[in-house]
Amino acid sequence: MSQIIDAVEEKRASILEAAASLLTEEGFHALSLRRIAAQVGTSTQAIYTLFGGKEGLMDALFIEGFRRLGAAIEAVPTEEDPQKHVLRLAQVYRETALTNRKFYAVTFGRLFPASSNTQQNRQKAWEPFHVLVEALRKCGVADPAKSASALWSASHGVVSLELAGMLTPIEAQNLITHLVLTIMVPKSDIK
Repeated sequence: MSQIIDAVEEKRASILEAAASLLTEEGFHALSLRRIAAQVGTSTQAIYTLFGGKEGLMDALFIEGFRRLGAAIEAVPTEEDPQKHVLRLAQVYRETALTNRKFYAVTFGRLFPASSNTQQNRQKAWEPFHVLVEALRKCGVADPAKSASALWSASHGVVSLELAGMLTPIEAQNLITHLVLTIMVPKSDIK
């Protein structure tokens, strides 16, 4: 039974990889279930069975990007120093985007119609950032949720600039560190 489940999960992962590649390399118009099926050596029926069709596949692509990001963030060990923990979480966000470029582009690049941007999918997207909110709370930040949103937004901008070749890796990493340190400054210290 375990082998069957593993085979299904492997097929599902292959389909998601193929679909992400088609989207990022050729755009939404190239996202054909037949083409994906041929690429991974399966039938279109298998894709319908696993995803329910093209819309379900798009939802799965969107969610997979955030699943990977969430898994990476949740794998970050808690540091004794909460500020170091926040810095590490921001670094992992960047590293995950760089090592999962296709899924980062699919998740944030608006490569397909907004139908996958449902309330349920947006809730899933925010799940990994509860870790960041909690880490900021431990740092004594006045509004951890707002600070987490600001840090995520700014980090996203840095990563997008790096992926576009407008920042070097060192410049991007330095900016991420600066963002974290800026978020940590108590309001009373800002002049």
